[in-house]
Formats: sequence, C-alpha cells, structure tokens
Amino acid sequence: MVYIPMTNSIACIDTQRKVTYIKIDNMAVEKQLEAAYDGALTCICLNEQRHEIAVGDEVGEIKVFSNLDGKMIFLDQMIHASAVTSLAYSPDGTRLISGDNNGKILIWNVNYSG
Repeated sequence: MVYIPMTNSIACIDTQRKVTYIKIDNMAVEKQLEAAYDGALTCICLNEQRHEIAVGDEVGEIKVFSNLDGKMIFLDQMIHASAVTSLAYSPDGTRLISGDNNGKILIWNVNYSG
C-alpha cells in the first residue's frame, strides 16, 4: 500500500488483481484499476512527482498507471523472468528501480525505455 498526499488517499493491491484507491477521510473507494494481469500483484510504489503508480506481479510484469486518470502508461512483460518483489522511485521521480525474485535489479528512466 502507498499513501498519496495529493488526494489524501491510499492505493493498495488486492487478491483480485486490482489496484484500489481509497479516500482516507471517509474510507470510500475512489476508483479501481483492472488491467489484465497474468499473476497476483506483488508490489506497488508511488511516483509523487509524476503522479504515477507502478505495480509489479508474480510473473515479472511491471505496469505504470497515471494517478490522475487511471490510464496505463507503461507495460513491461519481458525484462523480469520471475516475480517482481521490489519497486521504488528515486526521490526526484526520474527513475524507477525494480527487483525480482532471482535477484535481478534494473534502473529505468522515467521514459521507461529500460
């Protein structure tokens, strides 16, 4: 789960392969993202500077969504061959770091070209 200061909400992953945004003030669901995932979601992180959220899954996919409109802006299905276990953005929001179950660590530019 990650806290999103801009909207005072949290985003969390669930067993139904969704990312759910919940408004903290009233604990109401704001929206749910239901992109087609091949495996269970394993990690989530926030890029506050670019208003994005990155999600990894158990088959090695990484997806990045806009927090503003919920649209998917990036999909990687090829780089990680095992479960994505860690995701983090650099403090300035210019890089996404991903790690998998096999110990592979990658650093992505925000243009997500790998």
